[in-house]
Amino acid sequence: MKVLETTDLSMNYGTKKALSDVNVSVEAGEIYGLVGKNGAGKTTLMKIILGLLPGHKGGLKLFESESLSDGRKNIGALIETPAFFENMTGYQNLKYYRTAYGLDSSIDLEELLSDVKLADARDKKFKAYSLGMKQRLGIAFSLLGNPDFLVLDEPINGIDPEGIVEIRNLLKELANKGKTILISSHILSELEHLCDRICIIENGEVVDIIESKKDKKLRYHTVIKTSDDNNFKKILEELKIEISKDGVIVGDFDIDKLLKKVYENGLSIVELERRKDNLEEYYLGRMEGRNK
Repeated sequence: MKVLETTDLSMNYGTKKALSDVNVSVEAGEIYGLVGKNGAGKTTLMKIILGLLPGHKGGLKLFESESLSDGRKNIGALIETPAFFENMTGYQNLKYYRTAYGLDSSIDLEELLSDVKLADARDKKFKAYSLGMKQRLGIAFSLLGNPDFLVLDEPINGIDPEGIVEIRNLLKELANKGKTILISSHILSELEHLCDRICIIENGEVVDIIESKKDKKLRYHTVIKTSDDNNFKKILEELKIEISKDGVIVGDFDIDKLLKKVYENGLSIVELERRKDNLEEYYLGRMEGRNK
């Protein structure tokens, strides 16, 4: 089931184009990432999904329905940290918002705090929370109505490494429980660990969509050192394999054919290392190509 589907979604701020023909599709149970520079259009897209920005053009479906009002009732969001009360506890803040939004009083706030690993801090005042704890309380806030779809804008921004791991594990647990998550971040390595698919947005346009490390667009980086550098270079030239100045072969090639040729010429392998691009390398390479 498609929880979110946009078709040629566009939005202008006056004469400035904020989004241009954006096509995004998020499947149920998926953690879907949005990557892009500040001002690329990530938050604009999220606000349109939530109904916070009128005036867009193009198609938008939620839960495969044209009824956006019904679909939005099943979304929990964290676009900016909610205005929690500094001198109230985490529990009191959630209780306040449960009442303010007219939500069912049977919603178990204790269980909610436990889900986001804040049960031990239920009676601690919000002002005493670490940034990671504040973000987790924000995620608890987004879960108040037990929505199936979470829209989270930069939930790990500014958090220390330990806090990032806590939120990563929390989001994975929520996905395992059936939640669908749309998340934006500029911490590319974290999205790589977390997301099933990642959408790269630049200047309001979808530049690429990759399936984390499974995507064939991610290039190989291969380092091979042999017992005879000069003869090895001749073999590479013969097979038309390019190697960088620092000895890295970037891209895919027939490694079995190369190794066979190495052994046929009486060379031995001293070092062999092969890995794929990480998301940051791919993203920077993609942006460099667009900006040429």
